Amino acid sequence: MIGSLAILLLMPILDRSDIRSSNFRPFNKALVGIFFAVFGILMVLGGKHVEDPYILVGQISTGLYFS
Repeated sequence: MIGSLAILLLMPILDRSDIRSSNFRPFNKALVGIFFAVFGILMVLGGKHVEDPYILVGQISTGLYFS
């Protein structure tokens, strides 16, 4: 749990580029969208019962979240 909170808190600090705008970096914009989508999926899955399809989706989403 501490690792996931650290990722959220360290994302703005780890950006060392001179260009701060996402207008010139569409790949970065897509990655941020995927990050928030995976965060939402994990939030919904946290309220579900521990059953077969939710376990697999949760494991895949967790791997994407930490990558």
